[in-house]
Amino acid sequence: MSDELSTSSAIAAKSFPTSEQIAKAKALNKKGLHLQAWKVVSDCADFRTWPSGESRRLAASFANRLGSSRWSDVLDWRNWRAQPENPEWFFQAQFVRLGQGRWWEAFQATRARLEAGVESPKLRADMMALLGWLHGRWRDFDRAFPLLEQAIASDESRSWPFVEKASVLQIADRREEAVEVIEHALTLYPNYRPAAVLRVELLQELRREEEAEEYLRALHRETENPTYAARLHILHAERDDWRRALDYLDDYENLSPLLDRTGKEWLAARRADLYLEGVTSSASSPVPRRLAR
Repeated sequence: MSDELSTSSAIAAKSFPTSEQIAKAKALNKKGLHLQAWKVVSDCADFRTWPSGESRRLAASFANRLGSSRWSDVLDWRNWRAQPENPEWFFQAQFVRLGQGRWWEAFQATRARLEAGVESPKLRADMMALLGWLHGRWRDFDRAFPLLEQAIASDESRSWPFVEKASVLQIADRREEAVEVIEHALTLYPNYRPAAVLRVELLQELRREEEAEEYLRALHRETENPTYAARLHILHAERDDWRRALDYLDDYENLSPLLDRTGKEWLAARRADLYLEGVTSSASSPVPRRLAR
C-alpha cells in the first residue's frame, strides 16, 4: 500500500476504540451520521491499525463511508483472514471479491458456507440474498427469485434481502415493482445507503427526475454521507449550474475526512473543471495543487 501507517511510537501513544465507543459509533452510523460517529473514535490510534474483530469491521465501514473504499476492502479482507471462522467477517469479505470481479469465487464460497450451516438467521438471509443477486446478475431469474424469497422468509426484519430483490427486479426491467420493494426496505432501515441509492436510480430510470432529486437533497440534508453530495455535484455540473456544483463538491470534501488518493485525484479533477468554467472556492486555491507523490 502507498499509504504510510503511523509509526510504532505514535500508535503506542493512542488506544484502540473501547466497546462503548464502538457501540456509540455504530449507533450513529446506522442513522447515517457518519461524521459524528467518526468524532467518537477519531482520537484513537490510526484506524488502519485497529485489531481484528468488531474494531476492524468498524474501521472498514468508516473507510467505506468517508472516502477510502480501498482501505475498506483491505481491512475487511484482513479481518476475515484473521478470524476465518467468523461468518460475518466471511460475508463482508465476499464484497471484496465482488469488487474485484471475482463473482464466481464469491458465489462458490458463499454457497459452501451456507451448505456447511449458518446459525444466525440474519447472516443466513444475507448470504442467500447474495446468491440470489448473483443469479440475477447472470439473468438466471428462475433461480434468483426463489433464493431471494427464501432469504426474506429467513428474516423478514432484514433490509438487505429486500435491497437485493429490488436490484434483481431492476435487472429484469421490472422497475415499478422494484420501487415498491425498495421503499419497503427503507421502512425497515431508514436512510440505508444501498437502498437509498437504488431508489434514486430507479426513480431516474422511471423518468421521475424531480422526485429523485428531491429525495437526494433530503438524504443530503438528513445524513452525513459524501455519496449524496457527489451525486448532487454531478447532477448540477451536467446542467452547467457551476456554482451549486461547487457547493456540493465542497460538501463532498468536508464529508470525506478519510479521502484516499483516488478520491483526492477525482476531487482535484472536478475542481479543475470548475476552475475552467470560472468558478472557484474562497476556501481553496483557484488552481488545484498537484497531488503529492
